[in-house]
Amino acid sequence: MSMVDNLCKVLCTGAERRYGLLEKEWMGYSLGQCRYSYTMRLGADASYFMGVQPNADKLSEFWTTVRLDFNPAKIANYIEFDELYNALLAKCKYMDFKRFDVAVDRELYKIKILYN
Repeated sequence: MSMVDNLCKVLCTGAERRYGLLEKEWMGYSLGQCRYSYTMRLGADASYFMGVQPNADKLSEFWTTVRLDFNPAKIANYIEFDELYNALLAKCKYMDFKRFDVAVDRELYKIKILYN
């Protein structure tokens, strides 16, 4: 059993919250989705998504594709995500960053407008 298989098993049981609280788990069937998808809750406003094996990729006995979506500003203080990320990196023989989504968090001031 591969490291990713073991990781998915740990996430699904929910008994061990080492990587966060399992908020949602589903299987994807369309080409744009991952075969196995998980949303993990870390705090009131912090969560991350992990998808395993995109359906558009061919299955291989040599590798498994894992997709992580997260906001570094929100999960930076959570050791649960660090453990998951480090566990994936420790067993990784090849890593390729496909896409970066850059967002800028900016404070917007609300102006109270009074109507007569």
